[in-house]
Amino acid sequence: ILIVLMLLTGTVNTIATKYQDIQCVKYNEKNECVQKFEHFAVQSAEMFMGEMLCLIPAFISVVYNLCRGSRGDKNGEGSSWNRRFKALFSFAVPAMCDVSGTTLLNVGIFFTYPSVYQMLRGTVVFFAGMFTYSLLGKKLTKAQWWSLVLIVLGAGIVGSVSVLHFGKHQNNSSNDDASNPMLGNLLVVSAQIAAAFQFIVEEKYLGKYGVQPHVAVGLEGIW
Repeated sequence: ILIVLMLLTGTVNTIATKYQDIQCVKYNEKNECVQKFEHFAVQSAEMFMGEMLCLIPAFISVVYNLCRGSRGDKNGEGSSWNRRFKALFSFAVPAMCDVSGTTLLNVGIFFTYPSVYQMLRGTVVFFAGMFTYSLLGKKLTKAQWWSLVLIVLGAGIVGSVSVLHFGKHQNNSSNDDASNPMLGNLLVVSAQIAAAFQFIVEEKYLGKYGVQPHVAVGLEGIW
């Protein structure tokens, strides 16, 4: 269910972002569009504001425990707060990866097609697998290796077709959806490298500090 929800919300996010990008914000005297919405930094800030909202359930939980008067011993409480501060600063690393990846995505979708953008985001699986093998030292099965190969082939075909198709039909309205597919595709794939590294760091810190997933998302939103 969570995977399905992730796919649905990701699709809605892609469509909403592209729709925002194609909105005209300035017209000339002939009522022709001369400038579209090109504020990818604002879009990134909106996403991180949404991530910060994940701290609301955590805050409610803390207040609830305080109201119940649940307390541990002083030494344990001090150790717990020390651990929380370390977790707070540790999640600055994946937050920086998130900022980089999100901004590159928001710039990339401005240059490429929304459908290609969404499919190229799947390359994060390939990069995450490579980082898992090289940085975490985990072994991948043959099935997983073949899956990574198929993902690269599929992404390569999709990206190549979008570049080759662009500009062939000058009167095709689909050309209005992308101004430079090659650049957009490269930016999207580059963003997946940052996202994959973010996942690896998050996996390490979630296990090390025992942070709840929604708290981790909220901490990254703060940074």
